[in-house]
Amino acid sequence: MGVVKLSTAGILDYQKYSSALAGNSPYIPFSSAFELLETEILTGSQTSVTFSSLNSTYGADYQHLQARCVFSGGGAVSSLRIELNGDTGSNYSLHVLYGNGSSVLSAAGAPSTIWALGNSVTTSNAFAASIVDILDPFETTKYTTGRILHGRIGSSNSIELLSGNWRNTAAVDTINFRVDGGQTLIAGTRLSLYGLKAA
Repeated sequence: MGVVKLSTAGILDYQKYSSALAGNSPYIPFSSAFELLETEILTGSQTSVTFSSLNSTYGADYQHLQARCVFSGGGAVSSLRIELNGDTGSNYSLHVLYGNGSSVLSAAGAPSTIWALGNSVTTSNAFAASIVDILDPFETTKYTTGRILHGRIGSSNSIELLSGNWRNTAAVDTINFRVDGGQTLIAGTRLSLYGLKAA
């Protein structure tokens, strides 16, 4: 059988590629849908941390917000508190599911003046971690709902799953984080705000 030589003479337009993915977008298997918007890392003690102008800055592009928190108030007992739009009225509700490896408890909080994450730290200068999802914060036809995954550090190591809402239909423009009992957030506290874009 004779050797057949292929020629490009009859092809009007052709291009040589060195990749088998020629003409296709690259496949990136591990990409996060969340985008980092802002981060605050404390180098000293601070009463609170506030993310502001959220609705005007992110409202048009993001559907949900997520805060990733590593924090301590420095005291023997410190708990993270979350306040939206400076609202200090009894307009927050909270539900808790708590587990420590041997028992499971649940509770519901009466309308409160702030979202609280329980006794987050029960050892001086220890740090706790929380992930706070704030769902539809810029929607003005329903209450803003939150869900929180939280690890308690110290004498009672446990994991908590919390949910609740802010009984207000206003778009969220500020989120304030602080600890209870007059303590201050200590150096090393890191609060990062992420956004999830609308589909």
